[in-house]
Amino acid sequence: MILSLFCSNLSFALSSEKINRLKFKAKNNTSKLAIQNYCSKEDAGLDVDSDIAEQMLFSKSCKCAIKAGKTNDELMAKDILNYCGL
Repeated sequence: MILSLFCSNLSFALSSEKINRLKFKAKNNTSKLAIQNYCSKEDAGLDVDSDIAEQMLFSKSCKCAIKAGKTNDELMAKDILNYCGL
């Protein structure tokens, strides 16, 4: 029973609307691609529509992609992603 509960949680992911919202907030193309690659399989496990609350539960790679999107400079975004090991 516990195994089935664990496996069922793996099938959930962020909706395309939420992914597009994260990509829209990104200020460079490098981070938009990283957000698509690393955040598309995230499941925050929350039913509320709160971006901040969901982002606290994202994986390290998804958080890093979002952080890279906060800069206008493509090279700095690449540096942030490299620093995170992505």
